[in-house]
Amino acid sequence: MGELYAKAEEFFKEQFEQVQRLLKGVTFLAGLQGSKVRRAILSLYPADSDTENGLLIFIYLDRLAEYLGQDKETIISNLPPLNKREYKGWVDGEISNVYLKNEEEIDRFLSLFKSL
Repeated sequence: MGELYAKAEEFFKEQFEQVQRLLKGVTFLAGLQGSKVRRAILSLYPADSDTENGLLIFIYLDRLAEYLGQDKETIISNLPPLNKREYKGWVDGEISNVYLKNEEEIDRFLSLFKSL
């Protein structure tokens, strides 16, 4: 998991305006719709990751869609199947936790950011 985490963290550090270290991981934040307030877009949780499940990522789907200028369906189609994701109601949209198991899954997700 260390290599997947390092690759994702290094990539996201370049994509987002702010990085916030957490006890178990790291969150990436950005301003949306010209707002000065930075909001969490996604978080990596290496402490809750393992070789069986993969690298745990929490994704605020609506925020990520807005940040990337893409629809949620496009984002979801670049993630592992729905049975690996849990949705919960959230104040301003959906939050998902997903496990990315290998470099191919990481690369597919990172490719969403190529337009930034």
